[in-house]
Amino acid sequence: MSNRLRSGLFHRHRHRPGSFSLPPLPLFSVRLPPLLLFSVRLPLLPLFSVSLSLLTGCAPRIDSLKEREISEARLVFEANLAAIHERNLEAYLATYLDSPDFVYLGPEGVSRGFAPFVAARRAAPGFPDTLVAGPPELTWIAPGVVHVAYPYAAVQGNVTGTGWSERVLVRTRLGWRISVTSVIPANGRARTGEDGQ
Repeated sequence: MSNRLRSGLFHRHRHRPGSFSLPPLPLFSVRLPPLLLFSVRLPLLPLFSVSLSLLTGCAPRIDSLKEREISEARLVFEANLAAIHERNLEAYLATYLDSPDFVYLGPEGVSRGFAPFVAARRAAPGFPDTLVAGPPELTWIAPGVVHVAYPYAAVQGNVTGTGWSERVLVRTRLGWRISVTSVIPANGRARTGEDGQ
């Protein structure tokens, strides 16, 4: 130990008459031992392990949610197609989202709002004579959102149209509803009638 440190630790403190002061503190008294520092960090390891286990445990719940919501959305999608086959306009409209945010994409472009969609369907309530829908592809996008795409062939009089149609279904307080619907003819030409919408 150096003479300077030794003198700081062990020197005798001299008092002057009428004055009061404390001796200097030892230099090493404010330092924490390395073992103490390590012992403070150690309890954080179990917390990290708990966080990892919680994240890992969410995976089965997400898979279960996806399967359930895809099954629920499929029922509404099938009800939509059944209404087209049965030419049931009211049942057909009941599967769509009654909202200004409803979107329809057709050969003429994009239109918004459920009210204009209903008005157009009531003004021209025709359905295709025959609608053949191919196997649908259902994709879970997020909780409460499922995308559906399927190929179709629609016969209207002596005209046959083919292409793809899409639906985006969302979960609402009234059940699942179609919030976006589209029809994309394979030949890119405008079609009349429902054309598998």
